[in-house]
Amino acid sequence: MEESEDNISMHADSKGIWNLVNVLGQAVPIEMALRELVQNGFEACQRSRTNFNKSVRVNRDLEGNITITNRGGDFFSLDAAKTNLNTLGNSGNSPNVADNFGIGAKISVLANNHEIRYTSKKENENNGHSFTIGSIRSKDYGLKDLNSSSTFSAKDFPNSFTSASIISEFGNTWDTFNKAVSSKNGLSGWGIANFLTQRYFKTPRQIKLDVAIYNKKGKSKYVPINGALHCMKTTQRYGKFELVGNNIPAGTIAHWCILNEKRTARNKMLTDYFLGFSLKNELLTNLDDSFQSRTMDFTKCGVYSNAHRIVVVFELPESSDFVWHADRSVILSHAPKKSIKRGDFYAAFRKQVPDKIQELQKEEEYEFDFDKIRKEFMKDLNDFYMCSHGALSTSSSCKSGSGNGTTRSSSTSGQKFKFSLNKIPKLIDSNNKDAPIVSFLVDSDSIVVNHESPTFKLRRDKIVNNGNKDYSLISDKEINGAIRAEIYRGAVYSMAEFFMVEGRNYTSEQVEEFLTSDKLDCWGMTSNRAVRVYLGHRLTRIINSLDT
Repeated sequence: MEESEDNISMHADSKGIWNLVNVLGQAVPIEMALRELVQNGFEACQRSRTNFNKSVRVNRDLEGNITITNRGGDFFSLDAAKTNLNTLGNSGNSPNVADNFGIGAKISVLANNHEIRYTSKKENENNGHSFTIGSIRSKDYGLKDLNSSSTFSAKDFPNSFTSASIISEFGNTWDTFNKAVSSKNGLSGWGIANFLTQRYFKTPRQIKLDVAIYNKKGKSKYVPINGALHCMKTTQRYGKFELVGNNIPAGTIAHWCILNEKRTARNKMLTDYFLGFSLKNELLTNLDDSFQSRTMDFTKCGVYSNAHRIVVVFELPESSDFVWHADRSVILSHAPKKSIKRGDFYAAFRKQVPDKIQELQKEEEYEFDFDKIRKEFMKDLNDFYMCSHGALSTSSSCKSGSGNGTTRSSSTSGQKFKFSLNKIPKLIDSNNKDAPIVSFLVDSDSIVVNHESPTFKLRRDKIVNNGNKDYSLISDKEINGAIRAEIYRGAVYSMAEFFMVEGRNYTSEQVEEFLTSDKLDCWGMTSNRAVRVYLGHRLTRIINSLDT
């Protein structure tokens, strides 16, 4: 629509742009500028038709500033800088603004009181130029130093290249970015290498990405960055399969690996366990979540033990309706624009847990006579609460031995939850140290007891060490099993009581939200005493058998 007296296009003055950049930049971490500039380097190389080898390199310049250089990419002309880089909403040379959303590095850099200095030259030419985007006066952003020229040796630099150095009046930015990505290796560069490895699931073919690693003397070596998938494939055990389930896009691939107990040079950049989603070769992970939250995510995936050694990535097909949020921090469904429902993917994975992961979990499982305990619970619960009150469903009645337990239909959202005293939730043992001591999973109708919880270990120590009996003749498995049984018993009673009191109208999502670890964990002095009584009887039987 053309501009007229009735239709006037929106405009912004320099102050308005200043305010907008700083508001938008508050939500964008400074390290995302590194991702943006690396991505710009990839796209420049993909647009170029040169026959030279193409690469993107991250290092520090002579002033100590982080610098991202693409070699073999298209020439970044002054005209492109004026018309695209200097316009809010455009992304450098890129014709596909939708992919980068036109935000690019300039938002995150400028809002953090930094600037970007570009240097670029054409293939087989000696002369190049440089310019800077940054603060040109009070509350005004733009291009400056446009007339700066540079001379290069065509012999030493035959191919085209563009370098982008992030600069600041407050000191060198190499240190700034190393600290921003929480590197545990000081300022060497490993933190940046790890960040990019866990940012990209795959790097573009035929484009080399590497990061400079510096020793204490300042000498450098370059390590290749091939993305998380490459590292996963170098682990001891890796696999993939098509994920099938409710609300899962056709063609979704679940990648998994079991991390080596001792990391090698090839896969050490996978620094920790995580769950992630890949869209258009970029990764969204839960690495920023707490250990407890991450472990609970794995529990919902059916990984109840040794989660700290597992990585799972759900690769979404590009044909799906998922898109990245503008700041690349969230994956959204295209319509309506809501965050991806992780629980759907976790539930689907739980039904397809690979055999190798199941074998890893069995290494930590404890013996437990569930059938015996279950029969005891069902009798006690039915005697106390009466069977007619147990089936919390508007359409079902509770007949002895016919309860359905907790159930959900194929469409889980808003489904009314059913609880039956005739089929209590099963017990799953966990050794995920960062998970709560006990939790309830609606989808799998399971109570998870975590024997690696600090609280579990404290209870065990009080039982074993504070009594007047020597339990050394009883195996660790049996002691832990007795404690687990009591925690499980308390959780079952707590669930039954909850539904007797609270009523029938909760959805499955609400049940999982309400039945937290605090509500399920009913440990007290009677629990402590019950375990000691059991162990005392067990000890007596062992001693008597030895005497005979």
